Order: sequence, then C-alpha cells, then structure tokens
Amino acid sequence: MKKNIKTIFSIILILIIFTGCGSKKKEDTDKNYNSNDKVIEEKVIEGLSIKNTSLVSTSNSATLITSVTNTTAIDKEVKMINIVIKDKEGKLLVTLQGYVGGSILAGLTREITSSVNMNLDNAYEIEYEISN
Repeated sequence: MKKNIKTIFSIILILIIFTGCGSKKKEDTDKNYNSNDKVIEEKVIEGLSIKNTSLVSTSNSATLITSVTNTTAIDKEVKMINIVIKDKEGKLLVTLQGYVGGSILAGLTREITSSVNMNLDNAYEIEYEISN
C-alpha cells in the first residue's frame, strides 16, 4: 500500500513539474515612462488646465493618466476629451478618448485615464480637444 502511495505521489509531482501547474503567468513588467516635454507639459484649452500627465507603455499597451482642472469662474460641461498622440514627425499614432463625465465645477479637478493596446514609446507630442 505504501508503495502505491509513493508511486501516485511521484506521478503527481512529475506532472506538476512538467505541465507548469502552480506557476505564475509571466506578466509584462517592463514599463517605460514617457518624459518628452511635449507629452508631460501642462496645456490649457478652453479654460481647462491639463497637467500631471503620465504616459506609461509596456510592450503591447499604454496608459495615459492626466488631471483636468477647471480654471474658470464658471462650471464647465465636458463629456469627453480627445487625446491626440503624435510621433516626432507629427504623424498621428492614435487618438484616445478621455471620459470626463459631465460638469466640472469651477476650480475643481478630475482625473482621466485612457488605455490602448499598443506601445507608445515613440509618442512625442500630445494634443487635447474637447469633444461634447
């Protein structure tokens, strides 16, 4: 009986080792933080200050996070902001949409996050357009 238990245990152990059961899936941990001035600089459009921009890319994805502040004395209605990302030659890489979600009260800040399934290491410039 002990021999059968040892044999079964050995077979299970061999299967675990060779099939990779129990091993963690390798994640893409190589993150590149874009520090180009035209990507991270503060921009102002129609009374909205867009700053604290972070563009982080991996081999197959990118995420942009930025703060949008209403610098006017009145509430602003903003549903979406188009985020136009270009390379060094001015060629369009991708246009993302940042959901703001409605009214931004005077002086208040909202954070928007947009992601795309492509690497944006070669992003050189970002332009913003309000899209209501």
